[in-house]
Amino acid sequence: MLLAYEMLMEASNAQVEGEFIPSQEYQGINLAALDIYCRGGRTVISQFVAASKLLQQFLIEHPNKNTARLVGTVLFIIEGSLLNREFIFTGSQAIKEQIELMEMLGVGLKTKEVIIMLIDLIHKEMPLLQQIRATHIDAMRD
Repeated sequence: MLLAYEMLMEASNAQVEGEFIPSQEYQGINLAALDIYCRGGRTVISQFVAASKLLQQFLIEHPNKNTARLVGTVLFIIEGSLLNREFIFTGSQAIKEQIELMEMLGVGLKTKEVIIMLIDLIHKEMPLLQQIRATHIDAMRD
């Protein structure tokens, strides 16, 4: 994927805009690093799903076979959007939106309304998630 971006940048007048927005850290570890793409992150996301009454209610209303993957993918997109540094070229925003939509449809979300509902819910529950992540980091260091 990175090679494709590099080729797009060379072929167009693409620019890199913005700076990285610092994300929440705990004991020097970026909490977003505990995401769906690492074992510890999958454990944290499973614990998050089990601990969040709001998420459990959402999943009753919108059943999904792999809840950890669903929540982890949406969380990855949410936290990725905190980065305020991106390649800008003609059509880049449309491509980004299409990829994010395909990712969310790929994990079983059926409509934009349901996607927005889950994103809002995860935003509301972010303090709980960060607490679970910090507890996981403490347990790993003990």
